[in-house]
Amino acid sequence: MESAIVRVAVKKPFGLFPTVVCHGWYQTRPFRWIHDRRTLQRVETLHDGRIFLVEMTEDGSVRRTHR
Repeated sequence: MESAIVRVAVKKPFGLFPTVVCHGWYQTRPFRWIHDRRTLQRVETLHDGRIFLVEMTEDGSVRRTHR
């Protein structure tokens, strides 16, 4: 599995955690929510057959208590 890092700047008040919970992504496949790391994951297969594990995290996110 290959990996790459992409950083995307977003304007506040956007928060990854509230978005993940609000849209229910943490509960649905192909997404996987890693609570301890506060990371949303999914696997993507590109047209050329390469497979990537995509991890979405937020720098400096506010800690909340939803599981």
